[in-house]
Amino acid sequence: MIPFERAEFDGTIPTRLRRIVEALPDAEALVEDGRALTYAALDAETDRAAASLADLPPGAAVALVFGIGTEAVIALLGALKAGVPAMPIDPAAPPEDVMG
Repeated sequence: MIPFERAEFDGTIPTRLRRIVEALPDAEALVEDGRALTYAALDAETDRAAASLADLPPGAAVALVFGIGTEAVIALLGALKAGVPAMPIDPAAPPEDVMG
């Protein structure tokens, strides 16, 4: 476990992820279907996701359509790194659940 100082609780999720990556780059961050992704690999994947959002116009938001799993975590963290508001949508959810 990586201890966080009280002041860090006010930081962003990407900033806190960066600290974990620096401390434990080879530790397992996510495991899905027997395949593990290290914190360093997660960081690289989320950087790629963030870069794919770099050309959005100011004030744009994205809908992230993913089921529960690694791809959803990467997409959401990528949006956070890019500073883009994102709405995760589970494609398996009934339409009335998605639309409120």
